[in-house]
Amino acid sequence: MYRLVLRPGVLTPKPKLTANQNWTEFFPDETITLTCGFDGNSDSWSFEWLKNGKSLNKNPTLTITTKPSDSGPYTCKGKLNGRSVVTQHSDTFQLNVRDQLPRPILTQSTDSHVIYKGESLTFKCDVKVKSTQWEYLFFRESRQIHANTSNSFSIQSAQVSHSGKYLCQVKRRTLTSGQSDVRTVTVKEIPQAQLNSEWKDAFPGETVSLQCVIPDVSENWIYMWFRNEKTVSSGPDTNVYGNTLSLSVKTHHTGLYMYVCQAQLERRSVTSAKSTQHSLNIYGSRPTIIVKQDPQYPEIYTGEQVKLKCSIQEQTSKWAYQWKKDESVQGILGDTYTIQSATLSHNGLYTCHISRNGVTFSSESKKCTIIEPPQPKLSIESEWKIFYPTEKITLKCSINANPNEWRYEWYKNESPLPEAKDTLLINSAEISHSGSYKCKGKHQQRSQVTTSETQALQIHILDPTPKPDIKIHPTFEFFYTDERIHLDCNMSGDGWEYHWHKDSKPTQPSITNTNYTIDSASLHHTGDYTCEAKRGDFSIYSEPLKVEVQARSPAVLTLVTELSDIMAGNILTLSCEVSDGEEWNYTWCENGQELNESINTLKVESTADTIKNEFKCRGERTARPLYSSWSEVFVAKNIVFKRKILLAISGCFVCCIVILIIGCVILKITRKPEKKEKVREDLFISMADYENPTSPLMECINNKATDKESGEKEELHLNHISVTHVDGVIKDENSPPADANGLTSFKG
Repeated sequence: MYRLVLRPGVLTPKPKLTANQNWTEFFPDETITLTCGFDGNSDSWSFEWLKNGKSLNKNPTLTITTKPSDSGPYTCKGKLNGRSVVTQHSDTFQLNVRDQLPRPILTQSTDSHVIYKGESLTFKCDVKVKSTQWEYLFFRESRQIHANTSNSFSIQSAQVSHSGKYLCQVKRRTLTSGQSDVRTVTVKEIPQAQLNSEWKDAFPGETVSLQCVIPDVSENWIYMWFRNEKTVSSGPDTNVYGNTLSLSVKTHHTGLYMYVCQAQLERRSVTSAKSTQHSLNIYGSRPTIIVKQDPQYPEIYTGEQVKLKCSIQEQTSKWAYQWKKDESVQGILGDTYTIQSATLSHNGLYTCHISRNGVTFSSESKKCTIIEPPQPKLSIESEWKIFYPTEKITLKCSINANPNEWRYEWYKNESPLPEAKDTLLINSAEISHSGSYKCKGKHQQRSQVTTSETQALQIHILDPTPKPDIKIHPTFEFFYTDERIHLDCNMSGDGWEYHWHKDSKPTQPSITNTNYTIDSASLHHTGDYTCEAKRGDFSIYSEPLKVEVQARSPAVLTLVTELSDIMAGNILTLSCEVSDGEEWNYTWCENGQELNESINTLKVESTADTIKNEFKCRGERTARPLYSSWSEVFVAKNIVFKRKILLAISGCFVCCIVILIIGCVILKITRKPEKKEKVREDLFISMADYENPTSPLMECINNKATDKESGEKEELHLNHISVTHVDGVIKDENSPPADANGLTSFKG
């Protein structure tokens, strides 16, 4: 506990005045709390607050909700409770309360309101009030975009989206300032320099001027020039000043030069895009002088006005002109020579001479031809003169001159028609349009110039309109798949274009020939075919022609392998059949390769490779259809494996029977009968009785399997089995008895 001891001659302690805010500038409605006390325990003390020496209250703390009248110096002092001890006054706390918070000032790092894409930009918000706890708010288009205790906001790489109106505010706790003035920022794409110059060509002795500008921009730019991608600077023949480049043309400058300019913004790291290239062709020889005739008709009609104009292809100013006709000076000055009323005597060669600074150049001679008015020619736009009703007919009256200077008069059967243009159009022909047509021309500007009439053109309109003739080749009742179908369409007259349709829809791909060929027919080609004959805007359809496509008879491939073939050499027998009642030859394919077989059966040695191969077949014949469809692909691997298993089982069964018979024969030989009895017919037969068809055993042996084999079942049906056992080897039933080792059957 702190203990205060007062001694005579010792000053009383000085209380400590503290504020809960570390700034002295306040604004209306803010709150500040002042505290008066000593370091340690101040419980035995009471305190008094004073402003300008006047007592306010006697609490340890003083809370003020600020208003301008609260401004002034504040102090406090302490009094020891129960004793007449009063401390010194504390240090003064000067409180300043302003009428209102001043508006912040928004500045930016670049004075210009135009910022270019990629530039950096920094805004700074300042308020003339000392405080360490301001929060700075930045806005764009009234939307807050940044808030921080730092008074700056930066855009590192400006984009077009950063354009807008910027302002800022400052905030301290519940106190918010007014808005700063608005700073409008426009972010633009980096501009492209523009090179301006009327100079395209120049001659030695002339001075060429080029100017580089940045459109719609007022900033200060520094300009750079490039010629054929190399920097250009001032030199003996070149002068660069501001945004202008001047070139004094010399003979050694001859060539084609590509000029480009570029500008850099002064005191900023912004460089414009280069201008488009400007070509300057500098000649080292005489200019090209061109003489043109106005009007530019190849011939001028007598009585017309004609002008000859002299121009320089490379340069068009500051030249003096003189004219000559057939080397005779005409005394005409200026770039235009005018003949007011042409006559045949004005025919001749005209030459233009130009001079500048004592140098004279001459043009090539221009021939001026004066003739009498031309004769018109009547023609028909189409290649045919016979039409059908509703067709479009176009007649044209042409004059070998500028058609815009002529109007025309038309006649049908010597009667005038109202049409005055060079084209007579009949949009929909009728019978009444048949007749004899003529025309003649009249000059638009001079009514005295009239041509003679053309020769008559006869037009015929035929009615009724025939339909296109559609035919099919060959003329079969129906077609088989893969066959070739050829359709022909013909329409009388000239100039027809043909379009083909199937079931009222255009064929795909679209065909515009007189014939339509299906190289390989399929079932979807069945339908009604029509052809459309068309010329110009007129078209007519043929009658429909029905085309029918049928599927080819299918070929069926089956396995017809005999057991004896398998046991003798593993032979696979395949059969191909087209069941449509016709006679067929057959084509076989193994793994896509055609085999040299033409009968309906194919025998193939069964090996580890062949049983994996794919077989197919089809029928062929000399009459339609020439061939059937291909059979399904057959692979023998699985069925052969099953057959071998069944044959092995059958062989074992036959061997057991033979062994049983031999055992019975041996038992018969070694056994002695005890008494004579009537011998019963032995179940065994002698070899001499081999051919007896009534023997049960032989009937069993001679039985033939009649069931057909099926590739999808697992059972194997044998077509022919008849064997005997000789030395453990299966022999054919037709083997002679001598091969049986002399064994015969025994009786009683």
